[in-house]
Amino acid sequence: MQFIMKIDKWVEKFSEKLSFLGAIWIFLIMAVIVYDVVGRYFFNSPFTGTVEIVRNSIVGIAFFMIPWAMVKEKHVRTTIVVERVKPKIGVALDVLAYLVGFAVFLLIIVSSWEPFISSYVNMEYEGEGAMRIVTYPIRGVIILGSVLTLWHCLIILLNRLFPQKAVLPAVEER
Repeated sequence: MQFIMKIDKWVEKFSEKLSFLGAIWIFLIMAVIVYDVVGRYFFNSPFTGTVEIVRNSIVGIAFFMIPWAMVKEKHVRTTIVVERVKPKIGVALDVLAYLVGFAVFLLIIVSSWEPFISSYVNMEYEGEGAMRIVTYPIRGVIILGSVLTLWHCLIILLNRLFPQKAVLPAVEER
C-alpha cells in the first residue's frame, strides 16, 4: 500500500507540473496569435506557421491538463444527475464513469502507440511550406497524458469501490 501511495504522490506532483506547463503553453499560444493578428493587420506580414503551431498545441495542452483535472476531480461531468439520486446510485454512476474513463484512455494509449513509434522512426512532419512541425512529441504527450489519467482513474475507481480501504485520502484532504 505504501508503494502505491508513493507512486501516486509522484504521479500527482508530475501531473500538477504538466498542468502548470500547459498554462504557460496557453500564454505562449496567445502571444503567437496576437503577434500573427497584429502582423497581419498592421504590417501585412502574418506569423508563418501559426495554424500548425496552434493546431498541435491544442492537443498538447489538453493532454498536459487532463491528468491534473482528474487528480482534483474537477473534470466536466453531470453532477445534476449524481446530486439527485441516492448516494449508492451516485457511487455506482461514479464507478461506471471511471470505468469508462479507464477504458477510453487505455484505448487511446493502445491506438496511439504505433503512430507514435512510426512518427519517431520516420521523423514525420506536419505542415507545409516554411513551418513544418515534427509530430512525435505531440503523439508522445497524448500517450503520457493518457497514462497519467489512466492511473488517476484507477486510483479513484479503487477508492469508490473500496472506501473502507481507501488507497488515497479524499480530494478535499489532499
